[in-house]
Amino acid sequence: MANEAGIMSAHAKYGESHRDSRYQLLKDVTHWTRQEVQVQKTGEKDGEPNFVLLDSFAEIFKMVDFIQQ
Repeated sequence: MANEAGIMSAHAKYGESHRDSRYQLLKDVTHWTRQEVQVQKTGEKDGEPNFVLLDSFAEIFKMVDFIQQ
């Protein structure tokens, strides 16, 4: 959605919850369709993020210059 809005996007790879053992419980109680769950599980995306954060949110500061105005 960020890409479609013309703003920077980042994927927090370190926070991929579908690799957590509790993800099955989330799938069991979700209102999502099976297709939506599958898309989340396989990581299919509509677009690629501008940045991928591997270990923490702090990595964004190495990738983007934030200027206070």
